[in-house]
Amino acid sequence: MTPAKKSAVGSLFAMPLSDGQFGACQVVGIRAGKAIVATLDWIGRKPPTKAALAKAKILRADHHAWRGEPEVLVVDGDVPPSFVFVGEAPARSCDEECGSGGWSAVPLQILLNWRWQYLIPAKAKRAYSALASGQIDVDLGAGPSTLAKASRQLALAPSSRNQPESIYVALPPKPDFSALDRFNKLTEIAVEGPAPGLLEYLSTRPIVGKLHWTNHGCRKIDLGKSWLRELTVGWTGTDLTIALPEQFDTLSIVANGANHGGTLTVRCASSFELELISAQPDKIGGCERVTGLVVLAVPRLKLAPLARQLPAIQTLRIGSNSPTKVVGIKALATFQHLEHLTLYNVYDLEPAALPTKSLRNVSIDGTRASIVPSLKARLGGVSRVEIRGARTDRWISENADNPFRRWQEDGAPAALTRDAVKAWKQALGAIDALGPRASASAILRRFITIFNQRESDIDTIRAEEIADAFDTLVAHCGSRIDARKALVLFDSWRTF
Repeated sequence: MTPAKKSAVGSLFAMPLSDGQFGACQVVGIRAGKAIVATLDWIGRKPPTKAALAKAKILRADHHAWRGEPEVLVVDGDVPPSFVFVGEAPARSCDEECGSGGWSAVPLQILLNWRWQYLIPAKAKRAYSALASGQIDVDLGAGPSTLAKASRQLALAPSSRNQPESIYVALPPKPDFSALDRFNKLTEIAVEGPAPGLLEYLSTRPIVGKLHWTNHGCRKIDLGKSWLRELTVGWTGTDLTIALPEQFDTLSIVANGANHGGTLTVRCASSFELELISAQPDKIGGCERVTGLVVLAVPRLKLAPLARQLPAIQTLRIGSNSPTKVVGIKALATFQHLEHLTLYNVYDLEPAALPTKSLRNVSIDGTRASIVPSLKARLGGVSRVEIRGARTDRWISENADNPFRRWQEDGAPAALTRDAVKAWKQALGAIDALGPRASASAILRRFITIFNQRESDIDTIRAEEIADAFDTLVAHCGSRIDARKALVLFDSWRTF
């Protein structure tokens, strides 16, 4: 089996699922230059052969609110590098109307449907399918909130400040979580502050798949009996032990500011992806099964400890809008199973550090122009290589810290680029001038207001880049803004 960059009608692809299993899909047509992709009803512990897919039908998803329609999508762009070409076969036919989406929806639907069929108890599925209409009052013990019974997401916090009114529920010191039972379609909970009884409650709610918990005050978080797929948890630089359910996807460790130190210990029986956002524990234990690692908003990253503690990494992404200084960049060569590498604004990369024997896909955006020839030579045998943003040493020294410097050369109007660059410099300077206990809220709002004034020039990609820059500013604020609140404020302030 070999990776394939372009799709042709009849092409069969295998793709890894987040829990270590594999799924499959087939390109069944081309429409206006875009592939029509059918997700196949096949899942296995090893990548499938062409023969194994011969009788596989198009998946008809019936998890959650899906009602058995064929999973056929019109997708744009090349086949993802993690997909592996299996072979060609006559294209399966589908006469029903297909939707549109991204390649990432293909493995996600396979896994969600498999979990719904084999892991979620029948009683919970029946409860989810029941009608949920109108408004209901919910009270955890700190006063009632009136919300839609069909709410799929709730935000639990001691105060309504900076919380979306449509999903906010007041969180008392001793909450009665059984009050949430009335939300039969609840799948995601965000919690701010200590929440005694939360872990036990989640073990009774199979439909709840996502938890975001900040300011928890815990040294141990045992979610081993829950049905969570994704967990985002706050990190303060103190020791933390987390137990996860066997079927799990993504653990995100998020620090409010750049928090280092402490030991992160994880217990999980299956493979999963680990995200470190502004957080860099001194030691990570129990993560030998982690196959994907994402490191964002860590200005100075010590790579060698991660290489030792995460030996099974196959996919690695490092970097954000602001440059990441990677200490021990040569440790890249010790990731023996690394297949997919993405580096963004890592200017101290050394070509000799790249582990070329295992690499299948490399994407580098932001590097020194002087090493590009050596990079291309080093990566000559890699299936897919993309190198962008080659910069002179002078450009790096003058501009690397500003995430908007490259906008004009990427097609942005000159005036927008000028305003964005200025907004970034002003926001950083204002944050640095704040006292340790002052709030950075007004500074961040002024930053967003500048872009609101030019919303007609901001497309989806630039909006995402502004969001990334905002996240970096929030991390730079440290204790002067709560990261969870900042995320809500960003969405409420922006008009672009």
